[in-house]
Amino acid sequence: MRGHAVRGRSGGRLAIGAALAALLGCTAGNPSVQTTAAAPPPEPAASAGSAAAQPVPGGPGMRISGPYRHANLSLYLIHGAQTLGGERWLTLEEALAQGVLVVHETGEVNRLAVENRSADAQVFIQAGEIVRGGKQDRVLAVDMVVGPSSGKLPIEAFCVESGRWRQRGGESAAYFGTAKNQIAGNALKKAMLLRREQEQVWQQVAAVQEALARSLGREVRSAASATSLDLTLDNEAVAAAVQAYTDALGELVGSSEDAIGYAYAVNGRIAGADVYGSRVLLHKLWPKLLRACAVEAVAERAGAAEGVSAPSAAAVADWLAAAQTGQLAAERELPGGVRVRTREADANLQIETRLADGAEREAWLRRCYLPK
Repeated sequence: MRGHAVRGRSGGRLAIGAALAALLGCTAGNPSVQTTAAAPPPEPAASAGSAAAQPVPGGPGMRISGPYRHANLSLYLIHGAQTLGGERWLTLEEALAQGVLVVHETGEVNRLAVENRSADAQVFIQAGEIVRGGKQDRVLAVDMVVGPSSGKLPIEAFCVESGRWRQRGGESAAYFGTAKNQIAGNALKKAMLLRREQEQVWQQVAAVQEALARSLGREVRSAASATSLDLTLDNEAVAAAVQAYTDALGELVGSSEDAIGYAYAVNGRIAGADVYGSRVLLHKLWPKLLRACAVEAVAERAGAAEGVSAPSAAAVADWLAAAQTGQLAAERELPGGVRVRTREADANLQIETRLADGAEREAWLRRCYLPK
């Protein structure tokens, strides 16, 4: 299927095509992209809204539009109604930048502590966000809502920087200063979310670094810490390659009035989706989410075959529907007042985060979809 063009909010058309420029410490003992021109559909394209979107079977009010393409990455918008109201949400990245949230080093590889010092803001932490600093960079392993004046709360984490257990440069060893990046690649996501094994996480971090180096034809590991995934994602060559995708697709979510999520495909294969109960969260997280999709696409572009078609919106809708009707495989209560449910179907799974207390007990906050 051919990709769409996206209209900006001003009403002018932002072409996703050739007019755009071409261009993811533990202790040692623990252990040039070419822009793909997207031909317009047979009739003038709507904005990135839901007028001609494909309904999701069994998903009340959910619809899919797309694909919107750049090179080997295809995106789809998921349209629908919010389940949450107008809370003052901050993302982890925002909260750290504003000094509202502190992520404390605990001296335990797989457990950190978070503390919201705001009097009125809720902070949403999404599983897969990387925090830089401490004695080693970590990836936070669960979704979490950190309420105002929370005190210190434990949060599960995995190391994404084997070999370091000390302060690095001018960073603090007692806390984590930034959370710019999200892990990328399904094997790494599943190592964190499903297998929950540190050794598997280390192996998949190395695999992502190797895939990026192979795709770009150069070293992407940092001299400051060769095993740091976060520093690799900030590598100049990686950032330049990713920028081509974000330049082409960055305004997609902002051009839609009713988007609540997205799905994506790499090299013609559906690679995942995220849907949010709050449209505010989607808009705030979108730059980081898109960068993670782009990192995966860059890492896998060496395997991209010429002429591979993007999955249709109908195929993506059916894929989402299959996960939603999967068997309940696990359910967990986590700090921060959330409940996490995992459903497994034959080919994919859904991980749903729900608010576990308060007036909106039954409201879901995020649904993550992954292929098996």
